[in-house]
Amino acid sequence: MYGLAQYVQAPPVDAEFIAQCETSAVALVKKRLGDTAIPEAIMQAAVLEVGANLYNRRTSRRDIGVFGDAETQAPYQRPALDPLTPAMPILRPYLTPAIA
Repeated sequence: MYGLAQYVQAPPVDAEFIAQCETSAVALVKKRLGDTAIPEAIMQAAVLEVGANLYNRRTSRRDIGVFGDAETQAPYQRPALDPLTPAMPILRPYLTPAIA
């Protein structure tokens, strides 16, 4: 559908989890868009970003401190708490402004 497995370089054993992440990502993006129509390429890019965020939550070392030499270890990257965060720059031009 959107190619999430290839995008996150997931191993074949994660196929079921990838399908769940992709389904959730589509639902989250569509809910955020509401009735707004967007180009399919934009939808695909947003779904990939949200799906990757959901997938990487499981594999991240959440809330684990880094021990050792901070200069030689890779920086710790935690996925955004809101799964839509990485997709918002892609979606923002198509969203209507929120009015309070």
